[in-house]
Amino acid sequence: MGFFAIPAYINPKGGSMTQIIGVIIAGVVAFIVGFTLQMIFGKKSFDAEYDKKQMKL
Repeated sequence: MGFFAIPAYINPKGGSMTQIIGVIIAGVVAFIVGFTLQMIFGKKSFDAEYDKKQMKL
């Protein structure tokens, strides 16, 4: 479901947006934490020539 499940968090009786705002904030935080961890612990290339070619691009 992922992204398409977000509207399910809207309260139909009162139209309260607090739950949907919380879900969006949690998603953004998870994305940022995942990106940061990938940059810190991500797989490094063992091919130095390939790294040099990528730097030129």
